[in-house]
Amino acid sequence: MEKARPLWANSLQFVFACISYAVGLGNVWRFPYLCQMYGGGSFLVPYIIMLIVEGMPLLYLELAVGQRMRQGSIGAWRTISPYLSGVGVASVVVSFFLSMYYNVINAWAFWYLFHSFQDPLPWSVCPLNGNHTGYDEECEKASSTQYFWVSLLLTNTFDLEDGFLTASNLEQVKGYLASAYPSKYSEMFPQIKNCSLESELDTAVQGTGLAFIVYTEAIKNMEVSQLWSVLYFFMLLMLGIGSMLGNTAAILTPLTDSKIISSHLPKEAISGLVCLVNCAIGMVFTMEAGNYWFDIFNDYAATLSLLLIVLVETIAVCYVYGLRRFESDLKAMTGRAVSWYWKVMWAGVSPLLIVSLFVFYLSDYILTGTLKYQAWDASQGQLVTKDYPAYALAVIGLLVASSTMCIPLAALGTFVQRRLKRGDADPVA
Repeated sequence: MEKARPLWANSLQFVFACISYAVGLGNVWRFPYLCQMYGGGSFLVPYIIMLIVEGMPLLYLELAVGQRMRQGSIGAWRTISPYLSGVGVASVVVSFFLSMYYNVINAWAFWYLFHSFQDPLPWSVCPLNGNHTGYDEECEKASSTQYFWVSLLLTNTFDLEDGFLTASNLEQVKGYLASAYPSKYSEMFPQIKNCSLESELDTAVQGTGLAFIVYTEAIKNMEVSQLWSVLYFFMLLMLGIGSMLGNTAAILTPLTDSKIISSHLPKEAISGLVCLVNCAIGMVFTMEAGNYWFDIFNDYAATLSLLLIVLVETIAVCYVYGLRRFESDLKAMTGRAVSWYWKVMWAGVSPLLIVSLFVFYLSDYILTGTLKYQAWDASQGQLVTKDYPAYALAVIGLLVASSTMCIPLAALGTFVQRRLKRGDADPVA
């Protein structure tokens, strides 16, 4: 007899668990970037519209399916239709990718939180004279951020010794280089002129650059900076842990539900192996090019895949399982009839918008040509746009295909398996 799943202690516990899973790091490092890129406060208008017609209906649908079926993702969608088990497998793969870089973010957030109790904050000291002794009179005269970029640019361009430039001799060295190498210095001068903290902050930044550089630059200039730093990185750590636990549970639940796996390994061993594999692959993000690999996972592992998965889920519930049948299940669970709003969104509006987003997403990639990324050019002292190399494009393709191809392959496998069973059951003449 199958063991019954534990129930929620109360409705408040369930609500907090849903909020912890739904509210993630994207609220910190992607939403501000999108607002800055697309009109500031006016961006809230399309955001609220999409929240009403896409976000809320699809979140309600997924939660309702999970609560109704009381199984992991693979078992829940297999219950709806045997041909849909690939939807659950695709969800597990996406959750695995997401949990990997949540681990990295949690590690970074914990490091920053641990060092937030220092006075001064480690990232607020002035990097002058090759030491980190805190602010002094020279730091009062020059912005530490501007000094860093200018000194790095001059050192790399003119092959100067490390530590040769200081805030006190910076202007003198610049004058000497301008007179000794006029043509070379004139080519580099526009980069020096535009090198300032204000210009960096005016540039749209997302991801780790926003969460760990721009925000820390703002925090160090606030009164009682240690307090705000502790509060901010504690919040970031809690967001990462909440999202990571949700994604890890999405991986472990279907694995422990599998009779083949659970009959050979206890739940503790399955959890340990999943975390070990997750940590081992996540070590890629700690390498010299780890930040670039992190951006690849962040940008491509769960974007196009999620659109396709959610589209199939919506169609499956409304037109395979049946909207009326699903409506009666919800009424039995909640004791109330489902509002017309949810039914209209599920049956028509949400799927059409997902298809539209899917088409725009693909057309954007087709029109832009080769995928590009932001790379740090030490010789110029700034970020430059480059095309992804062939091996990086292959990894991006594998990331997208590893989840999206689970849906048709699982359906094909179920079809072949059923045909073979039917052929074995036919009587021999």
